[in-house]
Amino acid sequence: MAMHLRYVIVGVHSMDGRPYELYISLDDLAPLWSGTSGWENEAPLRAALVSLELVFLLIADTARDARAAAPRDERMSRLWSGAVAQIRLLGDVLASTPPPTTLPPGAPSRATNLHVLADLAHHTTKLGVPTRLVRQWADTYDATCADVPFLLGLEPAIDALRAAHGLPERRPRTDVPTLPYDAWAAPLAVAALFQRRTFNAEDRLFASTHQGVECWMFLTLRALAAAESAANLRDWLAGARSIQQAACIVSSLAEAILILETMVLSDYHPLRVRLRDASGAQSRQFASALAAARRLFQRLDADRAERGTSLLTIYRRPEIHRDEHAFFEALTTLENRLSLFLFNHYKLAVRVLGTESLGSLGVEVQTLVDHFVKPLYPDLDRARYRHSVITSFAHGNHAGRIISDLERAPADPPPAPPPAALDTSRMRAAVAAYFDAMRDMDLDRWVRLFATNGAIESPEGSRPFRGHHGLRVFFRNFMKVFERGVVVTERAVRIDAREGRAEVDWQLDVRHQGIPISYTGTERFSFSPAGEIVRVTVLDDPRDIARQMLSGAERVACPLEE
Repeated sequence: MAMHLRYVIVGVHSMDGRPYELYISLDDLAPLWSGTSGWENEAPLRAALVSLELVFLLIADTARDARAAAPRDERMSRLWSGAVAQIRLLGDVLASTPPPTTLPPGAPSRATNLHVLADLAHHTTKLGVPTRLVRQWADTYDATCADVPFLLGLEPAIDALRAAHGLPERRPRTDVPTLPYDAWAAPLAVAALFQRRTFNAEDRLFASTHQGVECWMFLTLRALAAAESAANLRDWLAGARSIQQAACIVSSLAEAILILETMVLSDYHPLRVRLRDASGAQSRQFASALAAARRLFQRLDADRAERGTSLLTIYRRPEIHRDEHAFFEALTTLENRLSLFLFNHYKLAVRVLGTESLGSLGVEVQTLVDHFVKPLYPDLDRARYRHSVITSFAHGNHAGRIISDLERAPADPPPAPPPAALDTSRMRAAVAAYFDAMRDMDLDRWVRLFATNGAIESPEGSRPFRGHHGLRVFFRNFMKVFERGVVVTERAVRIDAREGRAEVDWQLDVRHQGIPISYTGTERFSFSPAGEIVRVTVLDDPRDIARQMLSGAERVACPLEE
């Protein structure tokens, strides 16, 4: 379970996937997804319906679970929520191209495992399924399928389930054909796979959850394949839509796997020991999804490089590069959903194994954190960082302005008596130490020069950074943006010892990610009677920094807003 996280860094091409595939009976599960009618949506529809049948079986299994420690109500609620999510995802498949008119007529399902849930409601009051969950799922099914020009074949079974729970009948549709549900969903074959897992109740939950993931990963791969086909035609908008569809599926799977939080550990651990060498990290479909996600980025990245368009330009001018921007944003959404899927596996592993354990494939659980947080698209990540930094400087004169405008202005303090003149040499030494700390990027030394309530306003008109904590935030940003080797040239130093003030005209020569930047400004200092810096106001134009961060082509393609 925990080892899903290894995909992000090392991939699984060298892993032996057979133990996992044998455990979930993938050789018998995958053929159930094969289409025979020629309709492009038959195979994904089959996979989705197989997954739904697995959920019906898990709900029935949970309803019969008499273990004292089993969180039956919580598991039941989560399973029905997952069934609702699957129906909504199924709507994306049903809403696309309709089946051909040559499809042989089907018939309502006689074998669906949904019938078992109606029987439970009829024959027992102690166990069974809460009516509110049945109502929510059935209503979602009706709403999703209302405008679909065919019936799946589940409708009579849903009517029986409604009746068993005393819910009102729905108006049947008789004007549309019915799909061959039992042939496509194969409920008897699915039930046979389910019954293979006989070790205990957690065996059935663990295997069926991963089988359901594989069903929907099949649909994820189809969506990504459609995105690749669109990308090959440079139809970036169509590609973005298919990527978003894949991201929606992965997002649902990230939530679905959390059903494993309801496992009783005293029952799961004996199963885990017997499952040694089998891990969800061996899923070839998940590895293929990651590979497809990388190829999709490479396709558009190569295209924009041929046209001489930078990633930053696409981010800064989305109205001009609408299609490419939509494609990259869809990829970023997919990346986030894949990371969420991996993160949830990590948290499950911690919950089950503890942070000091080794995962089932021999990697320490805690070390996996560093793996899945790394970006899937490093170039996009760097472009977003550039966009963030450049925007911060381009709009620096307005930094914090909204909050400043909302803050209630403090009452004017009573006039203070004129301070005694400060020692000029002491003020010069403080100013020199201030710029020396900048050159050395010495955070602690720089902050210690300020009074505890000291502040810096950079640039003038922005919201000040106040107190030592705020000053640290400011200087850390300075250290993050600019590389070591800062050159500060103090052009003029003016000291007013009687007023406790100083002004310094300066020039800074710095580098940002290898780009040389040179800019000028003035620093105004106010000192306390003790010689500490009370306030610094920086007079410069941060847009000048932002302009220098752009390449020549970028200055033309995405100039700064005036």
